[in-house]
Amino acid sequence: MKINFNKIFKSITTDNGSEFSNFLEIIKNTKTKIYFCHPYCSGEKGTNEKHNSIIRYFIPKGNLIEKYTYKEINEIASWMNNYPRKILDYKTPLEALLEEFNDKNIINKIYKLQEKINC
Repeated sequence: MKINFNKIFKSITTDNGSEFSNFLEIIKNTKTKIYFCHPYCSGEKGTNEKHNSIIRYFIPKGNLIEKYTYKEINEIASWMNNYPRKILDYKTPLEALLEEFNDKNIINKIYKLQEKINC
């Protein structure tokens, strides 16, 4: 069920990659807006590119992600989710979520999802 989906994901910006080929199913029954970038215009999704460069710090280009364990990937994700961001007024993504929603039910669901991912 996508009860809080559009509260968390107000919009999605993507390129024409296959990972969003079924975008209508992803945003079905939500108010989330989806935007498509022009081909070869990475500047149109700058935050995404910044996150990619952070991931590349841990997983250098040329290294296959398949060679990393789920534990290693989750450690990278945890580090990223607890790193303050200029775009969030130097708050971490978790701090920004807590401030935005001030809803313990949503936050508890996010924690539970993270626990499942970390198993």
